[in-house]
Formats: sequence, C-alpha cells, structure tokens
Amino acid sequence: MTAQQEAPTIWAVQAQPGDRVVYHEGDLASDRHHKGIAHLADEWLRLSNQGLVVLLQKRIEIGRYAYFAVRSAKPASAPDQIKEIMANGRLLIETPAAGLDC
Repeated sequence: MTAQQEAPTIWAVQAQPGDRVVYHEGDLASDRHHKGIAHLADEWLRLSNQGLVVLLQKRIEIGRYAYFAVRSAKPASAPDQIKEIMANGRLLIETPAAGLDC
C-alpha cells in the first residue's frame, strides 16, 4: 500500500461520522488514466463498498467536479497495518478546496 493509498484508509479510521474530505478535483472519468489518481479513486471506492464512506460529487463548473467522501456512522476496525501507520504519524489530511460548499 502506498502513502497515497494509506491516506484514505487512515482518514476513514480516524474520521467522525459526517466528516468530509475532497479527494479529487477535475473530471475523474477522464483523469483516471493517471495511475495515481486511478489507485486513489479505487481506494475510496473500496471504502465506500465497505460502508465506511459515502462518495459524492459537486459540479464546480462545466467539466470540473469536486469529488468528496463523507464518513458514515459505521464503526471502523483498523487492521494492524493501519494501526502501525497511525502510530508512526504518517497521516495525510486533505481539506476542501476553497469555495466549495461540501
């Protein structure tokens, strides 16, 4: 798991229900050809499939969207790997882009 992939999982484990994070700005459908973006989007989708986050998008302008995750109320059980990452202080926190009403 790369640092970029660790961030969504760590965020989901530490976030409180209702917390939000913008994980991409642009057009995810066309931006997915970038390997890093595809892996990041896949990681957020995995967390959504587990019921830990709800994925939403908001149009900023034509062809440009803010993609964000909202922490669900489902409890998270952190695997050993995530506990180790948290213990080492390797946590990346993203904040919503300016002007977004997430």
